[in-house]
Amino acid sequence: MNKKSINAYIISGRIAQAIELLQAAVIRPSQYAVQTRLEQLRDNYLSMLTYLRQGVEDKEQERIILYMKRELLVISEKLYREEQKYVSSHKYYHTLKVREAQSAMSLEALLEELLQPALKEQNRSSFDHLVNFLFETLWTSETITNQQMGLLAQCDEYVRLTAVSALTLGLMQYWDLSKFSFLCHELEREDCSVDYRVRLVFALFLFLNHYRERLSLYREELSPLIDGVVQTPYFKETFLSIWMRYIYAMDTARVADIIQNNLPGLLKKVGPKLRDVMGDKEEIDLADLSESDDPELLSLEAKLRDFGMLEEEGADTMHVSFKDLKGDYFFSDLSAWFLPFDTEHGRVLRVLERNEAMRTMLPIFSQKLCDSDLYSFITTIDKMPMGGNLVVGGMPMDVANEALKDQIEEVKGRELDYERSILYATKKYVENYYRFCKIHPDREQFTDPFERHYTPDISFLYPHININLLLSEGALFLYKKRHYRDALSLFQALSKRETVDSTLFVRMAYCYYFEGEYAKAIMAFEYADLIQDVSLTARKKWARCYRHLGQTATAVTLYRDLLERYPEQEELLLELSALLIEEGAYADALPHLYKYEFTSSEPIKAQRPIAWCLLLSGDLERAYRYYEDIVHREAPLASDFLNAGYVACALKKNSEALVLFQKAAQQYLSQEKLFDEVTADLPLLESLLDRENLFVLLDGAVALTKKE
Repeated sequence: MNKKSINAYIISGRIAQAIELLQAAVIRPSQYAVQTRLEQLRDNYLSMLTYLRQGVEDKEQERIILYMKRELLVISEKLYREEQKYVSSHKYYHTLKVREAQSAMSLEALLEELLQPALKEQNRSSFDHLVNFLFETLWTSETITNQQMGLLAQCDEYVRLTAVSALTLGLMQYWDLSKFSFLCHELEREDCSVDYRVRLVFALFLFLNHYRERLSLYREELSPLIDGVVQTPYFKETFLSIWMRYIYAMDTARVADIIQNNLPGLLKKVGPKLRDVMGDKEEIDLADLSESDDPELLSLEAKLRDFGMLEEEGADTMHVSFKDLKGDYFFSDLSAWFLPFDTEHGRVLRVLERNEAMRTMLPIFSQKLCDSDLYSFITTIDKMPMGGNLVVGGMPMDVANEALKDQIEEVKGRELDYERSILYATKKYVENYYRFCKIHPDREQFTDPFERHYTPDISFLYPHININLLLSEGALFLYKKRHYRDALSLFQALSKRETVDSTLFVRMAYCYYFEGEYAKAIMAFEYADLIQDVSLTARKKWARCYRHLGQTATAVTLYRDLLERYPEQEELLLELSALLIEEGAYADALPHLYKYEFTSSEPIKAQRPIAWCLLLSGDLERAYRYYEDIVHREAPLASDFLNAGYVACALKKNSEALVLFQKAAQQYLSQEKLFDEVTADLPLLESLLDRENLFVLLDGAVALTKKE
């Protein structure tokens, strides 16, 4: 059963086809009641169509179709759930079968057990087990009753925080308005903490995105819920924080690559030197590194400054350090990935009791790490026989150090205002959810909202939230970080909502360009130019689109227009010449190159292509004079010697050609690289020189180079 296709048919209004596919999916005797219901819906639909064909106007038609769509969606979800329960090996359906087999422990009984006042303090092991049991039960439950909602709302915050994550995962698996309703009503609690608010709003955010195609079918139920939550304290601030943190998460893989490829090896390499520079300090002082004469320490200083800038931008710099520390059996329970960090948790408490350094440093780590990273750090420390020592970055942390003590006390005493607390809590929880989506062993079985090209739709919150602002800020961040496909999806959403703007379409054109979709980039440039004249830079990129599409003549025309508009822009002469050379119009390219040569402060930029054009035009004597000048300048390129050798070979100056080819061979990284370039040039040169003679000279140059 292809639930995705069937649901798409239902939502788009292809009801008859959806009913037919659903009937084909009914294969078990226990589902015959569903078959009967589908036949009733089909008959009702056909009756409505019969009246419609007869010209009978049915004022209830819209309501009937809406009702049928909703009914069919419910049937589709239930049929798929039942089918997968029998055939799927996915964790969700395996857990569902286990929970159904343990029916003696109902959700009500489980919640009442967790509500016992002394359970958490007197029997922590049992409490932790029940919390995990609750997580799996809520995750796999089909719905949640009013009685269950009431009991869950009475639980302490630790249980509710964990439960919200379970409900979030459950909603990503199975549509249920009752769970969504509970999350919305919990936002209206007077005692709603920052951490709880963040988890609730993030659940709402994911739900609205995941089911964006079907939301309009449930507007009657959803609108009052949304209207209620947007009036709750700090909802807008929390939603904005979640949106931007969600956008930042899209950049995490790039940040991880930057850190992983730069810092660890260098820190290990300079460890002894760094210890000498730090002395008795517990933190690296960049000022000390900048005063060093050691190039390795100066390199470290530059990379640490870059790292600091990433942190200031809000980047998730910890993911790379902790992504490989989630292998402990502690994380075999799904709930462990979402537990709020608790020093009284059985696995944590035993580490803190025997590790004074860890206990002392915990405030600093808690400030930096999300909850699952903290748990993974603790479980890693738990397996290390280090006694009271704590090693970070390859260096032991001395908790008796006065500077470190002061830092710890400062962190303990730091109080954040409510809005900064929202930013802090959001960062931790979204990073936590990101870890789960990217690292969990069964991650492929779960919906990943951070997947590339996932296009969020938050229009349902309009007019309560400034949608244009959210889309614009998110798109600009992704654009700046070169995530062009993701930025494009947001720019496109913005273009449908905002007043037409030239800059917006130019940015869309750039995104298309960098993604290699040149035809679409051209259309976006044209649209932007209709609204307002685009810049020189944009026009150059526009011309390059035609160049990439093989329409060089059109690109040349655009560049000629640019030269008329911007005669002072010397670089246009080189760029136009490059296009003409590609076309083989060497004589047409030369006047532009000569103009650049005589007017620019960097004539060498034109002299190389001038010499090449003269060579390919057959003007060998003039080409020879140009190359003679080029190879005798400071730091000539390997290709300069090679091209000069071509000219000498064409002029039958074989001894000179051999010397030039030898100098070229000395500069190329390998003889394969040299001969690859020659092979690429040969189609242009064959009419000018003797191929056999050329390869004799080249082979001789390589042989002499090896001999020497």
